[in-house]
Amino acid sequence: ASSESAFTCPQDCHVVLPPVKTPVIGVGGSTTQTFQFSDVTFTTTSGNIPLQTVNGYIEALPHTGISVRVPASVLGQNVKQATIAIEADKPEAVAAIRSSLDSLNDKRIEIRILASTYPSGDEAQLIRQLTGKEIPRGKLPAEIGIIVSNVATVYACARWILHGEPLTRRVVTVCGNGVSKPGNYLTRIGTPIRDLLDHCGATYSINQRLVMGGAMMGLSLMHPDYPVIKASNCLILADEHEFKPAAPEHACIRCGECAEVCPVHLLPQLLLVHTRHGNTTALRELGLHDCIECGSCDYACPSHIRLATRFRDAKVMV
Repeated sequence: ASSESAFTCPQDCHVVLPPVKTPVIGVGGSTTQTFQFSDVTFTTTSGNIPLQTVNGYIEALPHTGISVRVPASVLGQNVKQATIAIEADKPEAVAAIRSSLDSLNDKRIEIRILASTYPSGDEAQLIRQLTGKEIPRGKLPAEIGIIVSNVATVYACARWILHGEPLTRRVVTVCGNGVSKPGNYLTRIGTPIRDLLDHCGATYSINQRLVMGGAMMGLSLMHPDYPVIKASNCLILADEHEFKPAAPEHACIRCGECAEVCPVHLLPQLLLVHTRHGNTTALRELGLHDCIECGSCDYACPSHIRLATRFRDAKVMV
């Protein structure tokens, strides 16, 4: 990953925080209030968490390369074991974390090196790989004694606990063929995306595609005048060679390729049928809400059906 750079919004952003138990949300993509994990933890395990997994350097999305230091002192006394999961193709991150752990000398913390596969950053996939456990449908990881935290979320929690600093800025990866100075930029929440692109040597044009998030799960933005939000982990300014236009859709041929690549072991072809018919009962029974919207089924579909988008919309209906 590129080195981090400091970027300051031309005008300071005044952030108004709601009266919650902690001003930090999950900034790895979930945007869930972190205090919800604590509530579940203390009511189900009496404050004793057997395992805390830090998603240290597993970035689920292609293009995303955010890396920040995690202060080890944020690890609570009730945590019996902590695992930092890092992808095998990031040896520099492994060496840096191991060096820090050697100086810390906390036997509860271990490093696990995992294969660089997509979508390994999803918490359910991580828990399965690290512990062999499955999260019951409708349950949170904390209810089986595990908390999974993205590294950026842990960093934000550490800043709040150790320094009383609310989440007013985050690291954003800016990349793509349209960016002359790609890298990871510490950016204030509320900064106009256009200003951040200008700082990175990028000039937006209508012929380019601007994506917030990774290549597989990111959302296309109509213009760069949106602000950086807490979930803005990555911005991609791509040209026509980097992201090809979507191919026209054809009828499903029931080949089963979507089911083969689904990391949650769903049946996307059946979900598609019931989505088209609005059968909410069947969608619930088939586990629609277990879909992590990773886009693997879209990538594998020979008919170019945009399945993940349909499932995302169907969740609102269900």
